Amino acid sequence: MRREMRLSGIFASLVFICSAAMSATEPAPAVVTRDGKQSGGSVVSETIDGGITFKSPEGAETTFKHGDYTVEYKSPGDDVDFMKAERSLAAKDHAKAIESYRAAGAKSKYEWVRQTCAIAVALCAQALKKPDDGIAAILGFEKEFPKSVRMPEALLIKARLLAEKGDKAEAVKVLTVLAGHDKDWGVREAAKGAIGLGEIQVSEQKFAETATMLAPWMPKLARFPDEFATIGLLLARAQAGNNAVPTAMDTLRQVAFAPTESDVQARAHLEWSKLLAAKGGLEDLLSSFDHAAIAASPKGVDGGLRGEALKLAKDVVAKIVAASPGNEDAKNKVKIEYTNYLGKLQ
Repeated sequence: MRREMRLSGIFASLVFICSAAMSATEPAPAVVTRDGKQSGGSVVSETIDGGITFKSPEGAETTFKHGDYTVEYKSPGDDVDFMKAERSLAAKDHAKAIESYRAAGAKSKYEWVRQTCAIAVALCAQALKKPDDGIAAILGFEKEFPKSVRMPEALLIKARLLAEKGDKAEAVKVLTVLAGHDKDWGVREAAKGAIGLGEIQVSEQKFAETATMLAPWMPKLARFPDEFATIGLLLARAQAGNNAVPTAMDTLRQVAFAPTESDVQARAHLEWSKLLAAKGGLEDLLSSFDHAAIAASPKGVDGGLRGEALKLAKDVVAKIVAASPGNEDAKNKVKIEYTNYLGKLQ
């Protein structure tokens, strides 16, 4: 019975891809931004090697090279299944979301929606602990959209799913090929391969090897703060694991002040705080509290991350009180002061 259920999930993923292949697509309404200038119209095609072909409302077509533009597609509000899928995903109801994404991807008139659905099916399968279903969705994506701009993302997801099901050797092969696409796909896309390799190596505690592999990517990604920060967090973990704590803290400093997402900045401050707390000196503990407080402060930061930062801040306060000089009255004043600070973070 279990085998039948697993195969039925894979079959559904394949049916979803085949159905999508039979539907015709049409230009998708979107806004393209290049050199700070926005243009409304429709996307005729978008590929990783050919870039984007964009049609203005007057019918004039323009092509931009991949990496030279950003595009925001108009949400298909009339696509009931897609909108249901998006709502279910936002509610973290992955079981409902996966079925709605399959339904939307099978009949959408826009290629970007079909690609989004295929990748979303894989991610939902990952959340549902069904790696075989997720891998099947990505295999279908590779066959149907071999030149998709989202291929690097799809390959990273595939590698993570392979690693989760225990096939790390195959995952490493996929990621190594992806990391080698810096010349044709660009360093930003190839970095996804390095990220995946770093994740696997850190999980295996190959810290020295990981640090050596990731360090050269940091200067290459200076123009791409999100990838820079993601690589930086992995690199700092590897450096700390390899007992290069000052170097790890310097890496975390770069990430914490990079113009990236607040969750990523907060994570950098939290990891920085942990390293300082482990040193144990009073000055280090005071700095550790500051970084934990910063990690807990950003509006909208991930709840789990914020909770971790608050717990660390509370633990550090106890250490600060214990390490503070003076008699019990002096220590009690320190405790009251920092308990006050903790209250303001709640």
